[in-house]
Amino acid sequence: MADSASVDFHPRFTITRFGNFGRLFRSPDSEFERSIARLSVLYEDLYLEVVGAGMEKGIAPQLEPFGPAYRSCYFLRRAVATALEVKDVIDQILVTREFRRIEVEAKSSQDVHYKRDWVPAVEFFKENRKLLKTVRDDVGGHFGDGAAKKALTLVADDYCASIEIQSDVDGRVRLLLPFATELAASALLANVPGATVECQLQSLVLLLGKAVECTVDVVHFLGEAVLWKRLG
Repeated sequence: MADSASVDFHPRFTITRFGNFGRLFRSPDSEFERSIARLSVLYEDLYLEVVGAGMEKGIAPQLEPFGPAYRSCYFLRRAVATALEVKDVIDQILVTREFRRIEVEAKSSQDVHYKRDWVPAVEFFKENRKLLKTVRDDVGGHFGDGAAKKALTLVADDYCASIEIQSDVDGRVRLLLPFATELAASALLANVPGATVECQLQSLVLLLGKAVECTVDVVHFLGEAVLWKRLG
């Protein structure tokens, strides 16, 4: 399979195979197949979340009434949770009989994609699980009580907060809370390494960008070894 696609990948051509879904996923009772199904969804989720976090201002004005910062922070929070879930699914796949057979074959044939893509990707998630879990636990599934408590202790008392009320021509009212961005970002970056907020943010973005690349590598290896062949 060709080199893995990055978030700015632009295809020149495509090849598509079609077949009955039952050929693709043969047994709902198989942990291996359920894990691949989960990974398929997480693969698309993580890609969408990281791209959504990096979108330029103005692309989705209805999602960012006071700028792109909160929208970006939201997608980063979701991406951290998704990346950790990818790690958990990989762990499940590693212990299945089906994968062990694939791994034995890949090693015996010196499969370049196994050595170049799968192994480094698995090692990346192993090395970064603690950080991903710490950040995920800080912000919870969304923004729980623990995240709120931490954020309230991190935001400076002299931070300039604002509240805005908008009214339209029909008299409808909308309340905007821009300070929510500071709360969300403070909890998200609380345990991310970096001397400044900017450094912390850059560190997190780089980590999640690498998580996307490694997820692509994992899915490409399994997709070619299992799914692509089943529709051949």
